[in-house]
Amino acid sequence: MHLPRFSAAPEDATPVQKRNFLNVQVDAVGIGLASGAGPFLPVFLARLGATNFQVGLLTAMPAFTGLFFAIVVGRFLQRRRQIVPWFSGARLLVVSSYALTGIAPFLVPREWAVQAVLLIWALATIPQTVVNVAFSVVMNAVAGPKGRYDLMSRRWSILGLTTSITVATVGQILDRISFPLNYQVVFMALSLGGLISYYFSSHIALPDTDLPAPTPGLSLGQRFNGFINQIRGERAFVSFIGKRFVFLFGSSLATPLFPLFYVREIHASDAWIGIINTTQSAIMLLASRTKSSGLPSMLGLRASFRPV
Repeated sequence: MHLPRFSAAPEDATPVQKRNFLNVQVDAVGIGLASGAGPFLPVFLARLGATNFQVGLLTAMPAFTGLFFAIVVGRFLQRRRQIVPWFSGARLLVVSSYALTGIAPFLVPREWAVQAVLLIWALATIPQTVVNVAFSVVMNAVAGPKGRYDLMSRRWSILGLTTSITVATVGQILDRISFPLNYQVVFMALSLGGLISYYFSSHIALPDTDLPAPTPGLSLGQRFNGFINQIRGERAFVSFIGKRFVFLFGSSLATPLFPLFYVREIHASDAWIGIINTTQSAIMLLASRTKSSGLPSMLGLRASFRPV
């Protein structure tokens, strides 16, 4: 099978590695399409009459689930010889939540629509945590020690470009169909991007991983202390996480405020909301490519439910 040169794999890569690089990039197109629905999810809740707390809850739920279950999920995945099926399957579940969001208003009374949507996305936080943990592991295994910057910079660029175009288009479509049917149609249509993502991500071929040796006889406290000491030993990692925490702390506080401001304060149309989000994504995309063609962008940090 002939593989296009834009697979971005190193010249000495094997055919399997080149195919993996290509699968990762096409997968980004599918996720970019699905992610086009992300900026409009809190807007949809706001237009349904959700309270400020409910809109904020949409942003907070993934963080709470990750806080309590990330370590458990990590230990579970660490004992799997093949992580790709869990990664691609979990992400398909997350993206499918957009389709369920579109279907929900058909099945429940209008006064219960907000609670139904929040319940859908509360359940989605579990596979989202699996995706968050598995993503770096899968991408690192695909790229290897030499191709990380090249692979990830291309992937984030493809994802950002696809999402920017999709969001702008979605905003125009939403303005031309009556509410709430417009959001239902868009959410169900964009969830098809998850099928594209699932097909290509599930075809990533990685060798079986060696399972860690069991450590019998250690108490829960001893295991926890060993985990903490292991983190402390990686000073560069701790420094990076600390700086990232400061950045995310500030940006996350503002995340639920934007849709509320757009809908309740300036009464922005969906078309303008799409343009605003597209402009933001485009600026971040251009900035990341200008700074360095070898560094991944920060586009993935913008939406709580972005399925990376």
